[in-house]
Amino acid sequence: TDTVTRYGGLIAQDVQGVLPEAVKGDETKAGQTLCVDYNATIGLLVESIKELAGKVNALETKLNEKEK
Repeated sequence: TDTVTRYGGLIAQDVQGVLPEAVKGDETKAGQTLCVDYNATIGLLVESIKELAGKVNALETKLNEKEK
C-alpha cells in the first residue's frame, strides 16, 4: 500500500449538481455508486480558471490605481 503519495479528487455529488453529464452511476446491493468522468470536467475547470484570473487581474488593477 502506498502511504506516501497523496491523491485528490472531486466529489461526484458536487459535480452532479453542476455538470450531471460528467457523472455516471451504478446500482449495487449497497446502494448507488457514482463515478466522475474527469475528462468531461476539464473544459469547465479551464473556463473557471480563466474567469477567476480575470477577476484577480481586475482587483489588482483597482489596487494599483488606489496606490498611485
